[in-house]
Amino acid sequence: MQQTQDEQIQSQQQEHHGQQQQSNQSQQQPVQQNRTSNIDVPVRILVPSESVGAIIGKGGQTIRQLTQQTRAKVDVYRGDPMAPSNALQEKVITIRGQPENCINACREILKVMKIDAESKQKPQDIPLKVLAHNDYIGRIIGKQGNTINTIKKETETTVTVSSINDISMNVERASWRT
Repeated sequence: MQQTQDEQIQSQQQEHHGQQQQSNQSQQQPVQQNRTSNIDVPVRILVPSESVGAIIGKGGQTIRQLTQQTRAKVDVYRGDPMAPSNALQEKVITIRGQPENCINACREILKVMKIDAESKQKPQDIPLKVLAHNDYIGRIIGKQGNTINTIKKETETTVTVSSINDISMNVERASWRT
C-alpha cells in the first residue's frame, strides 16, 4: 500500500502534533510540581535573648549544623548594635525553607533551648513565640476556636494569641509555648 503525498504529509503532521502535545504535557508537569513542592515560606519566631548564644553556638557552629541538618535557612536578627545588650528580652529568628524543613528547624531550636535551660537549671517551660501576620490570626484561631484547639491538642502546647492592643505597631502576633 502506497500512501499518496498528501496522506504522507497529513500523517507526518499528526505524528508531529502528537509529539508536540506530549512535549507540552511533560513541560507543564514539572512546573505544576514545582509550584507545590518548592514553596519557600518564612517563619518568624521570638526566643528569649538568653537562649540566642546556645542557638548560634561557638563560632556559629550550632546554627550552621541546624541549617545543614534541616535544609532551612536560619537567621538571628542582630538588632541595633548601638542598643544596650539587655534592651531586648527576645530576639527574632527567621527561618526560610519548605514548610516541613521550617518545622524541623523549629523543633531543633526548641531542643537546643531545652538543653540550654537544663544546663542553667532553668524551668522546663520553654517559651517560643511564633509571629503571625494579623491577616492570618482568624485562620489560626478557626471557627469557634476549633483550629487553635486542635493545634493545642496535637502539639501538647499552650497556645495563646496576643491581643492587638498588646502589640506596639507590629502587625504580627501569636505565641506558642511548649
